[in-house]
Amino acid sequence: MGYIKNIDGVDSNNREVTDSEKVLRNISYAANYLNNGLKSIRGTAAGFIRDDAVLREIIPAQFRTITADAFGSKNPITNSTFSRRELSALSDIVHNAVSKGKMHLSYDDYRTSKNGNDDVGGMLTSIFNQLVSGLLF
Repeated sequence: MGYIKNIDGVDSNNREVTDSEKVLRNISYAANYLNNGLKSIRGTAAGFIRDDAVLREIIPAQFRTITADAFGSKNPITNSTFSRRELSALSDIVHNAVSKGKMHLSYDDYRTSKNGNDDVGGMLTSIFNQLVSGLLF
């Protein structure tokens, strides 16, 4: 058996490590190793989901971003997050706002609905309503 230093730092208080403490130490090391590996995989998956060139052209940025965030992504949203079409639309939105003398964007600048914010939650609300109506009728 080896020795472990007592937490008070006094050499005369060293004591022998028990077999159960060795087992617990090894379990702790293994759990930390596994957790660090999973963090790395999760981070890689999150980056792939949000910024992959193929997915970027197929799946809208808002869905890829929220999925990446669910995987624990800490990476910032950059130009590589958006498809060419999304970047073009954002560029048009900014250009229109600046041409009106605005120095910031508001919800109305995105022109996603005719009546202000009436589309907020629109897709999810629509899906929910379809599910409920399908269950009830």
